[in-house]
Amino acid sequence: MLNDRKKKILQTIVEDYIANSQPVGSKRLVENYDLGVSPATIRNEMAELEEMGYLDKPHTSAGRVPSTLGYRVYVDSLMKVDSLKDEEIVYLKQSIEKEIVEVSEIVKHVSKAVSNITDYTVFATGPNVTDAVIQDVKLVLLNKNMLLIVVVTKEEAVKETVIHLEKDLDEDTIEKINEILRIKLVGEYIKNVQVNVLKHIGNELSAYMDILISILNEIMKIIKTNDISLDGSNNMFKHPEFQKYNLAKNFMDVLEAKQLIKEVLKVEDDDINIYIGDENQYSEFKDFSLITFNCPENLGAIGIIGPTRMDYAKVLSVIKYIKGIINSKYRKDGYLDG
Repeated sequence: MLNDRKKKILQTIVEDYIANSQPVGSKRLVENYDLGVSPATIRNEMAELEEMGYLDKPHTSAGRVPSTLGYRVYVDSLMKVDSLKDEEIVYLKQSIEKEIVEVSEIVKHVSKAVSNITDYTVFATGPNVTDAVIQDVKLVLLNKNMLLIVVVTKEEAVKETVIHLEKDLDEDTIEKINEILRIKLVGEYIKNVQVNVLKHIGNELSAYMDILISILNEIMKIIKTNDISLDGSNNMFKHPEFQKYNLAKNFMDVLEAKQLIKEVLKVEDDDINIYIGDENQYSEFKDFSLITFNCPENLGAIGIIGPTRMDYAKVLSVIKYIKGIINSKYRKDGYLDG
């Protein structure tokens, strides 16, 4: 159990190390911070914090750095999330509100804005369309055996693909199939597409069942395609930790692991999730800190990756403000205060 004095010293060490990237010694604390205790007391408290597992002592330095446990205590109970600067608020509003063409593109603008403000690398996926509701389906016969399929969800996400048909079809047949699909699919959750259509299709299109199944399979295939956007991949090399070859290589390997990134972006709730170093589920992320969150209104998921010496307070202030902008624009709840 940490007393108030230990908490204050731990908080000061974490924030100094985040700001300066240098191990923190007792002399620096005495000279730069008014902690209200003697140098000897600070040295004793730092030694005890190290013994308790909240600080680590690098071999090449007399100072200390926060451990994973130290960062965790800081994030959970010591950190203060400050207001954003006026120019950052203006930038976020302009980036997210003025550049949006369709709702499904929001997450891309959010990703870019977060990366630019925080100087970390950000990856994102678009809306989780399997939980979305279909707004429209359109089939367009390009020629006798080539069909364009367009699916629009209520989140305004548009997915399309072209398929080759095994048999020739005419416009009347395609229009009939399209009409039936609209009746059966519009208003349905995408995850129920095949079950609901095939269950209720009856004899209406029994002669074209093989084509219908092909169309439904393609619809499911295109809506499950969720590309990853990446912003600020070079930002990490602004941080001194990544001047080390091993850490830089590990980071580049993570960026190449697209399936792994998709896994960490499977955020199940509306919470902001913070994983520090060894807390990460996947070993590839053990050298980094990772913050993930879902954008409101099923607009997509975002992951921010940085060194364990991440400026957690800054990142959280950006995330919370972005959530406020999105809620204001699409739920009319009003902006969060900057």
